[in-house]
Amino acid sequence: MTKIRNYDGTLDELVFSIGNLHYDVTSMVLKKTADNLVKKTYAVNSSKLRDIANCIYETTEHIDKAWTYCKDKMDCSKHPRQIPDFYGTIDDLAQDVSNASDKYITIFLDKLGDDFRRQADADWKRGRKKLATELYNAANCLYKVKMEV
Repeated sequence: MTKIRNYDGTLDELVFSIGNLHYDVTSMVLKKTADNLVKKTYAVNSSKLRDIANCIYETTEHIDKAWTYCKDKMDCSKHPRQIPDFYGTIDDLAQDVSNASDKYITIFLDKLGDDFRRQADADWKRGRKKLATELYNAANCLYKVKMEV
């Protein structure tokens, strides 16, 4: 399994932490990861990486919409703006994820999809239908990566 620099936790802990961030920060992490994958696509001429990047970009559109639904309406103080126990920058994290193997990237994104689905289920039960729908859509975009790789 790939090692993320400046982070000693498990992949599951990292995924939970990224999913638990303010949605604008989660989106930024994903966009930077996709940007790096696009650059890598040109270097290694891989349509597979381009497909993964496109799925991530599509995911960020839903995460950005989710952010608009909750940023002014909900108490976001329980959601940090930084990943606990991560001592690098968002750029470092995005670089490490994008440099990982296709298998690692797929597992990472699949687990993040599971986390978005878990959040969507909870928001749906709380009556936050628009927010939940965007999180379900984000999860489904990430699940497409498994089918594309």
